[in-house]
Amino acid sequence: MAASYNELLYHRRMLENDLRSQSQTDALTGLPNRLAFENYITRLNWQNTHKSVTVFSLDVNGLKEKNDTKGHAYGDELLRDAAACILAAFGDETGKNCFRFGGDEFAAFWVDRPKADIAVALQTFAREQDVRGVSISAGYAYADDLSKTTVDTLFELADKSMYEEKSKLKHVHPLDAG
Repeated sequence: MAASYNELLYHRRMLENDLRSQSQTDALTGLPNRLAFENYITRLNWQNTHKSVTVFSLDVNGLKEKNDTKGHAYGDELLRDAAACILAAFGDETGKNCFRFGGDEFAAFWVDRPKADIAVALQTFAREQDVRGVSISAGYAYADDLSKTTVDTLFELADKSMYEEKSKLKHVHPLDAG
């Protein structure tokens, strides 16, 4: 009887772990989802007050148009490719610092990484996009000491930077972009 009870407890724990993981994972890309994103921001604000933090805001360019012209299966593949680019350039050893928190919206966070690493990561990001044939606008914000700001403020700055980058794409005439 005790062995059966222990086996039942084991299966219950496994099911709980699976459900917890599924509730915080984007099914399409495998990245942590919006719930995980919000939980991560809360933890960063509370646990890393004197550490440097870099926040990246990322947005896939032209997803709606691609969905409308090539279909949603193509758009899904585009999102998976975008996630792979983001992980390759900005992911840590766990990959749990990169998120898909909206339709074509992604974010990544670095804690205690040198500011000089940003330029290298952005070069890697550009190469990954070329290899995968995807276009993603990126913006970032850096703070050398999180106690002087909040992750929310950094995210707003990174988002603004990303939209400034995205607006540059709209001002390029299609015949000049090639």
